[in-house]
Amino acid sequence: NPVKPADGQQLPVAALSLDGAVSLEYYYTYGNLLAFLNKCAPDEAPKILQLALNFRPDDPTVKGSYQESMAICTGTLSRQDAINGTATPAGATTANQSAAPTSTPSASQPVKPAAKSTAGPAATATP
Repeated sequence: NPVKPADGQQLPVAALSLDGAVSLEYYYTYGNLLAFLNKCAPDEAPKILQLALNFRPDDPTVKGSYQESMAICTGTLSRQDAINGTATPAGATTANQSAAPTSTPSASQPVKPAAKSTAGPAATATP
């Protein structure tokens, strides 16, 4: 796409090829920004985000970026809700919560009583 500087002369700008991790990040970030700015025509945010998703369909960051931006474009998520959301995935623990034990003690292992907490209940964030 040509760019016009202040003097009116057109400068050609080559498209960035999607060929690795760095360009992938540029693509989905650009798609996120287009969605945030309500640039949701088929050749705008959806096109750029789909290119990124097609390049790395199993990447959780790319998938999350696509899903949230498309939710903005379709109106199921407001821009303000996207800004005020939480970075903690559903089911994950935060600094104020303790994780559930990952294993149960066997009969040969002594069970230690849990330490009594003096802190109040953990706060939960809502988007």
